[in-house]
This record gives sequence, C-alpha cells and structure tokens, in this order.
Amino acid sequence: MFSALRHCTTRIATPHTHPDGKIFAWFTFIASIGEGAFWTVFPLILLRQLQSEQMTSYYQSGIALVLFFASLGSVFFFTRYSRVFITKIILIGSILALAGMTFASNIWHIASLDIPRAIFILLFNIALSLFLSSFYKRAQLGEAEGRYFLFYSMGWLIGPALGGLSSKYLGEQSVFIIAMVCYMVILALFLHQHFIAKHPDLQHARGGHDALPWKHVVEFFRQPRLRLVFAASLGLSFWLAMAFLYRAMQLKSLGFGDEVVGFAASAAGIPFILLDPRVGRWGDKYGVKRFLLLGFMWLGLSGVMLALMSHIPIFFFIFIILASAGAACIEPLRDTFFYKSVKPADKEKFYGIYNLANPTANICGPIIAAALFTWHGYVSFWFGLGILMFIFAGIMLRIPERIAVVKKTKVVFHRSRLKSIA
Repeated sequence: MFSALRHCTTRIATPHTHPDGKIFAWFTFIASIGEGAFWTVFPLILLRQLQSEQMTSYYQSGIALVLFFASLGSVFFFTRYSRVFITKIILIGSILALAGMTFASNIWHIASLDIPRAIFILLFNIALSLFLSSFYKRAQLGEAEGRYFLFYSMGWLIGPALGGLSSKYLGEQSVFIIAMVCYMVILALFLHQHFIAKHPDLQHARGGHDALPWKHVVEFFRQPRLRLVFAASLGLSFWLAMAFLYRAMQLKSLGFGDEVVGFAASAAGIPFILLDPRVGRWGDKYGVKRFLLLGFMWLGLSGVMLALMSHIPIFFFIFIILASAGAACIEPLRDTFFYKSVKPADKEKFYGIYNLANPTANICGPIIAAALFTWHGYVSFWFGLGILMFIFAGIMLRIPERIAVVKKTKVVFHRSRLKSIA
C-alpha cells in the first residue's frame, strides 16, 4: 500500500502538487471519508427502523428510483448552468440534509431527509467527474481516473473505521455529523478557490441542449459502444448496491460489533488503494477489456466463495476484503471507458444517462437481493450475486480488444485551461 502512495506522489505531478489540480482529489478524499462513515452505520439504522433485511432492501430501491430520475434530470442542469454554481448549491443542500438527519427520530423523518441528501450527493459526484474530464487529455484519462479513485479509496479506508468507532462511543447519529462536517470542509475549500467560470468547459456558454432527456437516452443506447459502457458500469453498481448493503448486516448477524463492521469496510478499501492507480495506467496502455473482464470474473468467484464461507466468520471477513480486488479492476476504468467512447462535446449530455446505471442497480439490486435472501438466506444471496457477475463478465467479451490505447502517458493538467480559473 505504501509503495503505491509513494509512487503516486513522486511520479505524477498532479493532482498532488499542482496548486489548482490537487483540489479535486482532496474533494473526493474528504467526501469519501464522510460517505464511508455514513454507509457503515446507516444500513444498520435502517435495519433497526424497518425490522428486516427485505424491508431495508425495498427502502434502498425506493431511494434509487428517485435517483434514477435525478440522474436523468442532471442532463438539464449540467448542460445549462455552470458546474461551479451547481456545486455550491448541492454542497449547501447536502449539509442541511445531513444536519436534519441528526435529529430524525423515525423512518419517515429519515426518508424525508435522506432523499434530498442522496440527490445532492449524486449531483456532486457527477460534477466532480466532469471537472476531472475537462483538465486531462483523452489518452491520459485512465491514469487520471486511477489517481482520482486512489484518493477516493483512501477516504473509504478512513471513513468506515471512523464511523464504526464513532457509532460505538458517541451514538449512531454521530455519523451524520461526521458526513456533514466533511461537506462543510469541502464547501469552504471550494469557495476559497474563487472559481470564475470563464472557460467554456465550466461555464457552458454555448447554452443547453434543446432535446428532451428521453431523446438523449434513445440516442445514447443506439450506439453499441455506449451500451457496453453502460453494462460495465451497471455490473459494478450491482455489486456495490447488493454486497455493501448485506455485508454490514451479515457481519452483525455473525456477532461482530459496529467497530468491527467499520474495520471490515476499511480493510476492503486496501485493494482499491493498491490497484486503482496501476489499473488506470494499464488501461491506457493495454486497453480496458482485459481488466473489466478480469474484474467481473474475480467478483463472480468471490460471490461463490462468500456463499461457501457465509457461516465461518473469519473466512467471510477475509473474502470480503479479497473481493474488493475485482471491483478495483473495474472502478477506475468505467468512467475512462465512457470518456473514450463519447465525443467530448457530448459528455455533459450523456454523462447523466451513463450514470443511470448506478440508480438502476440500486433499484433492481436490493429487490433481487431480497428475493435471493428469502431462498436460503445469505448463502443463496452471495451465490446468486456471483452468478450475476459471471453474466457481466460474458458481456465484457464483446468489448473491442483495444480502446484508445497509448504506449506512454504522463498525467498533466492543461495549464492554458487552468489560467482561466482564479
């Protein structure tokens, strides 16, 4: 792990040392600490409020349905308004929603605040990705995404452990305060940058698209390459939606406390830290197909092994960590695959549609999980999830052998673009 961090800081000038570029990496690092703390404990709060794993799954599907339309609606906002303006609004909204959740006393209060919180976080993640894509050359996107997700994974290494300890000693509502403080820090840093949207990529001076979002959806799915991009993102989103939700609940059922649940989630981030920057760089050099295929095959095998080990606490704990290696082969390349498959002028128009994979998985995934769980509990759940990952591995075989491959890359920011940001 430490060799990966040392390589990251000495070889790559950005996002670590450039005075403007590094801020986006720090944004995702701070946000992922808050999200890691939040999601380590929040499923347990829902489980206590809703009284069953199945009802918790249905709740998550309902939230995801709202996010589906929010992601589709993001096409309207990001093609008409400055990302700088949108980011300020969604950060303020996130802070207010999390502040309200600290006082929520029942599931209806929680849901009424969790829905806007989830929408704001969705839009924030879209904004960060679009910011990142504006400052890197097309052939360097894999390495850039790898560095971006390295910082994201480092935050998830800290956040779950912090959330678990905070929940044990300060109460479950303390994780809402942790997440709120993280977004307050991001807002302060964002305002301190004094962003002035003079660059076309940030200001959108050309105006928005006239077509309705549904017409963009049809245009998106008419392109075979973009259908494969969507499938790659959908497959990983299924794993994240189903495994992350049931992982915490099963660890609790095996007798572990909140702090161990947090440590397990943190330890699961170690493969991401080790692999994210390397996979991104390899994706630029060798193409994305082999790594996406390897990732889904590994997740499929992990699902089967977790089913076999579901009643043996120590082995289940170990395989939860090892499974993350498969996700780490996919995570930094799914956005790379998107940006290398779409015209630069269409990225705002299509990113919200591409991002529909996440809420789609969060709608369908918990419902599938609940159905699998009613069969033979956690055993059938993990086995079914493994089979689903093998299906996505088969779809990845249709990807062209090499996507925008370059022999040598060096991640640098477009300094001429950064001059327009004061």
